[in-house]
Amino acid sequence: MIKEDSSIAIFGLGHMGLPTAVLLAQSGLKVCGVDINKENVQFVNSGRSPIMEPGLDELVKKSVEEGLLSATIDANDAVAKSQIIMIIVPTPVDNDKKSDLSAVISASKSISECLKRGDLVIIESTVPPGTCEDLIIPLLEKSGLKAGEDFQVAYTPERALPNNTLYEMSHNARVIGGIDLESTKMAVSLYGRITSGKIIMVQNLVTAEMVKLMENTYRDTNIALANELALVCDTLGVDAIEAIKAANYHPRVNIHTPGPGVGGTAFQ
Repeated sequence: MIKEDSSIAIFGLGHMGLPTAVLLAQSGLKVCGVDINKENVQFVNSGRSPIMEPGLDELVKKSVEEGLLSATIDANDAVAKSQIIMIIVPTPVDNDKKSDLSAVISASKSISECLKRGDLVIIESTVPPGTCEDLIIPLLEKSGLKAGEDFQVAYTPERALPNNTLYEMSHNARVIGGIDLESTKMAVSLYGRITSGKIIMVQNLVTAEMVKLMENTYRDTNIALANELALVCDTLGVDAIEAIKAANYHPRVNIHTPGPGVGGTAFQ
């Protein structure tokens, strides 16, 4: 279980990291956000949000005023003072259509320098299945500590829609997998503080990573299908939205709404 006096270091103060930080802060835990962007750090420490998200600015201000939220560029200091470390940094797709894991690698290396026995490391960044076991854990173990013995590791994919992030983070179901049962249960006790949604424990790290890949693939495939159907409708002079709505009355059909793509924070 997570102790009431636990401190948290969150790597990444972006569209997912900062909302997570304020929700945890408002649950009563002390949170320090770590970011390489000095301007983001200055914004947070002055009680302002560097990103646009309904309700976030107010919660940043409240959390800072209550002494529960701060930000820094000093990763070592933040990790040294925390018992829970979270990686919520971006992993964009590069020109070769592969995940750019440079921010995850950098965060993992920084964490390893001050990782302590008993710490819990949670990864939320979207990564290919196997990344935690094959890349992140070996980097963390450069600390001289052993994952599953000296420190705990868990993975949970974020699920949130821009402009509705705070609500979704506190109401959506959360999937959590750990390197062992203790890691999973520790992460469950943490997220139970900030969400009323169902928390689903899966058997290991790679299963949780795979869940995120499945979710993204499902959305991407179905949006692509909807867009192709819309193009066909256009050539036939058919109202695509009307046709899709009618088709969705079939009990086993759920065609998505056509749009510019899968969306996400990169489109804001």
